[in-house]
Amino acid sequence: MSTPGVAWLWAGVHEDYRRRGLGTELFTRGEEHLRAHGVRKLESFAVEGSGGDVFIASRGYRQTRTELKQTLELDGVDLGAVDDHIARKAAEGFRLAPMQELRDRPRDVHAVYAAGAADIPADDPEDDVPFEDWEAQDLRNPEFSWPGSFVVLHEDRPVSLAFLLVNSEANVGSNEMTGTLPEFRGRGLARLAKLAAIRWAAGNGLRTIYTGNDSENAPMLALNRSLGYEVHWKRLFFAKDAG
Repeated sequence: MSTPGVAWLWAGVHEDYRRRGLGTELFTRGEEHLRAHGVRKLESFAVEGSGGDVFIASRGYRQTRTELKQTLELDGVDLGAVDDHIARKAAEGFRLAPMQELRDRPRDVHAVYAAGAADIPADDPEDDVPFEDWEAQDLRNPEFSWPGSFVVLHEDRPVSLAFLLVNSEANVGSNEMTGTLPEFRGRGLARLAKLAAIRWAAGNGLRTIYTGNDSENAPMLALNRSLGYEVHWKRLFFAKDAG
């Protein structure tokens, strides 16, 4: 992100060892460490109703945002209209390709990812995603699915994408990012890429796909709802001035 001096911390304590001051000690040390490095704003998060939300609020943090965690059960997904949607978009000049086809064009794909990340609702938007960081965190992630992540191209230019992470041992996946270049939004391209990822997941033995969206990200929430995703829990975000 381009906003300087923002850092987050989180502490977890096994349920058998709670209420002994361990979380407080961990959090205090974390805050002290970050302040020593010149951080101006502290952020944290907790699952709604977990007790962590009360703990964080008691330390002077205020809730700033809510993320809706959703799941899609693949055994009940109707993919009958996918080919029709692909054909309609093809007639408009758009082509669908798995990420493995663009292994030698990561910078072109990064431009789409960075544009999408910058517009996700956030207190401090991720509007400065360096290529090297993105490549390390996404493309080198062992769970990143090259055949199950899809890109939409227009005149061979990547313009939209839907990335999928896969835990093959558990047969589950998660949507890492879905985004479209600003000038191509509102044309059903995110739906196209995401449908392709869902169809791949269903055809390769996955049971469930997880995702999360900010509660103010109305377009993506509407898209997920139309595809059958259901909200199951909420993650609350908190922040306070480091001083």
